[in-house]
Amino acid sequence: MSKRTITPRTRRLLTLLLVVLVAVFVVLALHNSWHDVKRSLRSYTTVDLLGGFAAAVASTWALFFAWRAILHGLHADTLSAHDSRVMFFCSQLGKYVPGSVWTAVIQGEIGARSKVSRAVVMSSYALALIVGVGIGGITTAGAISGDSPWWVRIASIGGIVGGIALCTFFAHPGGSQSWGRRWIERRRPDIELGVIDGRAAARTIAWTTAEWLLLGVHAWFLARPFGVGASDFWFVLGGYALAWTVGLIAIPLPAGAGLREAVIVATLGHRIGNAEAISLALVSRLLIVINDVVLSLVMGLPRVLREAKARRPLSQS
Repeated sequence: MSKRTITPRTRRLLTLLLVVLVAVFVVLALHNSWHDVKRSLRSYTTVDLLGGFAAAVASTWALFFAWRAILHGLHADTLSAHDSRVMFFCSQLGKYVPGSVWTAVIQGEIGARSKVSRAVVMSSYALALIVGVGIGGITTAGAISGDSPWWVRIASIGGIVGGIALCTFFAHPGGSQSWGRRWIERRRPDIELGVIDGRAAARTIAWTTAEWLLLGVHAWFLARPFGVGASDFWFVLGGYALAWTVGLIAIPLPAGAGLREAVIVATLGHRIGNAEAISLALVSRLLIVINDVVLSLVMGLPRVLREAKARRPLSQS
């Protein structure tokens, strides 16, 4: 009996179906409370929006430095600081496309130009994702401090336990590093990898922690017009971290579309109201998309796409 596998076309169709279903549920939720959502959207001031946007930009830079620390640990020294910025910030747009096709194109183009193996680059992203989900899971502890449904408390406890396990898996030499080395050696036995020592692992974890704290500041600025004070910061951070972590785990959904917003409403909605939580989720999504687009354009996405297009005929000839 032959083993059946899911074809790429079927996988794309399933992903598209999932995205459509999420979009339908989002539209229904907005339809039922759109009047209240419009009212709460008018509560935002310029300070709230600028503060939320600045925190989002800073969190993306913190994530970049965490990823860069992993690359240095893997001894990907042929990748210049400029090219690493181009590769990271331009590839952020790939998370909005099911299948992340453009992420692979950008990584392959810049990696080939800088003599960095695709296997090394993909391994660095996988390790950064492990740390990101790990620290994010630990950060969900803040959601326990507020008035949340019982399932949110259980999810937070699971996130804490899972986050500690993932961070340990990343930092321990016999964990993710050993796995990543074996994965790369099977594909490129000619590559000599470095070891992410304790110092590089500590830098990665520190920058990732800063990223999550800054995302919490981003969410707090957007929750501030709805009666949230400084004492509520950890609860806002925990609820927002839970939503983001769930979105990161839901790989088929582009950037956790719909699912992240649903968790924000389920957690922060108990503190600020459902309509206000929907407004926060929508504005947060908009600011982060603007952040990703602006940073990718500033870092040279048009040039990268032109080079990839110019190189394609040569590779096909």
